[in-house]
Amino acid sequence: MERICGDGWTVENYQFPLLAEERRAGSTLLQRLLGLVDVRTDREVWMLYNSFLPGPLGPALLWSYGPEAQDIAVGTTGGGPDVPGHPQMPYLSWEQFARDLRLARHWSDTIVVHSLEGCVWHGYLSRLRGFDWSGAQPPRLVSLAGGLRAALQVTLWASAHSFLLTTGTLALILSRGSRRP
Repeated sequence: MERICGDGWTVENYQFPLLAEERRAGSTLLQRLLGLVDVRTDREVWMLYNSFLPGPLGPALLWSYGPEAQDIAVGTTGGGPDVPGHPQMPYLSWEQFARDLRLARHWSDTIVVHSLEGCVWHGYLSRLRGFDWSGAQPPRLVSLAGGLRAALQVTLWASAHSFLLTTGTLALILSRGSRRP
């Protein structure tokens, strides 16, 4: 990265937004458990793929993370890496894809789509020419998404600050024990 930047280029990466929670908490738990790598670059695209989270929670998380994202990636529309032994992710229907594009556009001027070949295979690319970008509304589970993020932040903070948590708990127990007659 130093050489790339030294040559005058910018570096971008594609991250799961869970790393934002980890950064806030000062934790590395998710990196260790899930094998994620937190690399700081000039531009960070958050992968808010609702094909990973089917149902109403995915759009709510997209909306929840949207205001903090530099850029947003939506998908998957199919295609992408074919890794032997790993299942292919389900792809978004046109309605789901269009909803996610509108939600992402509400928060970001740059939207990345995974993947171009999936858009071509399913006929989505031609539908984007006259696409109506208006109409993004907060999804119905936005408060649940915020609550899940808060719970994750507390868990990650506790994992990173276990000494403080243990010391504080012990101090509380000892202070209550000393008040008894």
